[in-house]
Amino acid sequence: MSKLYDRGRCRTVKTLSGVFFYVCGLACLSAGCAKQFPAVIWETGRTIDSTAPSQGAVDTPVISNVLYNGVFIINGVDFDSLLSVVTISGQTIPGFVYSRSGSGQQTLTLSSLVLNNTMENPAPVVVMVRNIPSNVWPFLFVPQISGFSSDTAHRSKTLAVYGKLFGSRVVPSTLRIYFFDANMRKTYMSPDPAILSWTTNTIQVTMPDYLVYFGSVAATNYLPIYVEVSVSTNTTFRGLLYSKQ
Repeated sequence: MSKLYDRGRCRTVKTLSGVFFYVCGLACLSAGCAKQFPAVIWETGRTIDSTAPSQGAVDTPVISNVLYNGVFIINGVDFDSLLSVVTISGQTIPGFVYSRSGSGQQTLTLSSLVLNNTMENPAPVVVMVRNIPSNVWPFLFVPQISGFSSDTAHRSKTLAVYGKLFGSRVVPSTLRIYFFDANMRKTYMSPDPAILSWTTNTIQVTMPDYLVYFGSVAATNYLPIYVEVSVSTNTTFRGLLYSKQ
């Protein structure tokens, strides 16, 4: 049997195959009505009759996967071609384009996502259709370091690391320092800097005494080091100098 949903003047019929049809002004309860009354029945998310208004999905939208590699892609079901509203980290992101495959898989695609320094990481992704929210999909971005409070770090002094997508440490997150020795081996320095504060866009640390490492390379007054920020499994780094003074 088909499943009937009441929506005011329009009714929605769900067939056994899971396809939705909207029936307006008729007491028709089967997908076969699409042949008998083609002018008043249309499939969810894709208009069959151009005069029919977009009614949107009646079920809760469900996100099944999120991908990002320059293009932001949300896969799922029960999205809407016109009424899908996407939020990332609580911020409404316009410009998503709807598409639907033959298998019924629906996709929302954004060709250029502008990331800002207030976004959480992982960032909760939600698709809203007619004020009905989907499941929350936590998407893990790669953190980005844009610079430091100084181009030279000093022992026992505070260093601020600026950037975005550092998150709020709701997942394991670390800041470590490494350098390359005379044999170009990546070597993590100990101890790690002491974390003073950590926000989505700024990390403040106290730099340890790393003078012992100056003997590992041909460095006189300055040692090239790298600040590495990891949020869960995603990592980024940026270099600066460590002063011997």
